[in-house]
Amino acid sequence: MEPSSVPLYRRSNLLTPYNPDAWFRQLSESSLLEKYPDLYHSLIHSFNVGIPSIQQTYIPHNNPSIVKYAEVYTEIVENEFRKGRFIGPFSQAKLKALIGPFQSSPISLVPKPGKPGKFCAVPAECITIGHP
Repeated sequence: MEPSSVPLYRRSNLLTPYNPDAWFRQLSESSLLEKYPDLYHSLIHSFNVGIPSIQQTYIPHNNPSIVKYAEVYTEIVENEFRKGRFIGPFSQAKLKALIGPFQSSPISLVPKPGKPGKFCAVPAECITIGHP
């Protein structure tokens, strides 16, 4: 996919478990559209929850577990691409040109409880002492 088409693609191919059109129908049929006039629009275009816009790009380093289990991480990433949940890759400069300043979260791999040899990618700040 051409990088310049990604923002438009993501706006028209939302990653949400909610069906905005079904919500619109239900709100209309229940006479609740006037009570919740912004809900349909927000499901499509995102909710404004008062978080200030990002003014500068910040990309922290991932947890060392990403290097330690590089093969596992690569498998997780490839699976996400196959399922259409990842788009890219993009260089920092290209992404900033497309969407403006951005911030990313560092990633870590943690073992899945009860599943030896299986890992889950999580934000690194979620790691507790004793995990990789």
